Amino acid sequence: NSYIHKIASKIIFLDFSKMATLEIESEDVLRLIMQYLKEHNLSASLAQLQAESNVCLDTVENLDNLTSDINHGRWESVLPQISGLALPLNTLIALYEQVVIELLEMKEGELARDMLRTAEPFAQLKVENPERFLKLEHWVKRACSGRTSVDPRDLYAAGSSREKRRAEVADAILAESSVVPPSRLLALLGHSLKWLRLQGQLPPKGSGGKYDLFKGAARVRRRDEEEKPPKRLAGQIKFGKESRPESSKFSPDGLSLVSGGADGFIELYDPDSCRLRKDLDYQANDELMMHDAAVLCEAFSKDGELLATGSADGKVKIWKVISGQCTRRFESAHSKGVTSIAFSHDNSQVTFFTQIERDGEGNDYIFFL
Repeated sequence: NSYIHKIASKIIFLDFSKMATLEIESEDVLRLIMQYLKEHNLSASLAQLQAESNVCLDTVENLDNLTSDINHGRWESVLPQISGLALPLNTLIALYEQVVIELLEMKEGELARDMLRTAEPFAQLKVENPERFLKLEHWVKRACSGRTSVDPRDLYAAGSSREKRRAEVADAILAESSVVPPSRLLALLGHSLKWLRLQGQLPPKGSGGKYDLFKGAARVRRRDEEEKPPKRLAGQIKFGKESRPESSKFSPDGLSLVSGGADGFIELYDPDSCRLRKDLDYQANDELMMHDAAVLCEAFSKDGELLATGSADGKVKIWKVISGQCTRRFESAHSKGVTSIAFSHDNSQVTFFTQIERDGEGNDYIFFL
């Protein structure tokens, strides 16, 4: 038997059959939740959780992209990426100092002054190293005065340069950064459910029904949700002649209806109101998911977070429903139209059918991606 105790700030699993312990830091549990919030664009909840727990996500999505952005001075991309990292003060100061220096090189004195006044690392620098702060402030005042210009050569120490400083900043940040596989929380829950099934604590695979993960029991349909044969038209969505739907599909939770149009557009509707879902920012901004040809089929992943679509020109795309972002695309999935598509049970593969193909022996083909 295994018992779970929460002691201090750790979760400890005791396995008496082997007398071994596995310790899981509570901070790691918070980071799993933070990653989930970040991946689902719940930025306000993420910021609140980080503020209340004093725990940072401490990961970046791609180290190579971050390195490239730093070495090319794409600071508008770098700063959001490092916002979730618990960087040492010296590294933060070096980063923000380099941003201010490059703003001065571009004669953007006003922007440099605003950053010097408002960025937290500079408030710390003013206390920790006033001489270094005053030197930066002097350069900024000269740039803003308009009477004298700042010589770029004065901004770097002897033997240094913009490229060397960028490389030093990149090395310091990368030393504190790590990359974590996506969707760790859902992956770990999936592994746990598989283990419970092997232990006989869950219904066997293929037995049907839904499982309530929160309650730890089979999901029970409420009385007011009992299925009844339809007796009247529940709603109607009207389309233009050119945008007529070629296919449609309900999401697993029944809260969305996706349509694939002859014009290539993919739209998500609220089945109750029969209106386009404007709570999805990309649809509210008319930035719809789309193919170059008619969309012939769709399929949701079991959790409803991913959407696979196939089109008449043989292309397959995978989308994030919450953001409308295309995460994978298969430009040449087949030479003919993709007419049916489905996710595997663990969402690791997509199966699709096309216009029936037969070999010389009369066999049909199913394709896997």
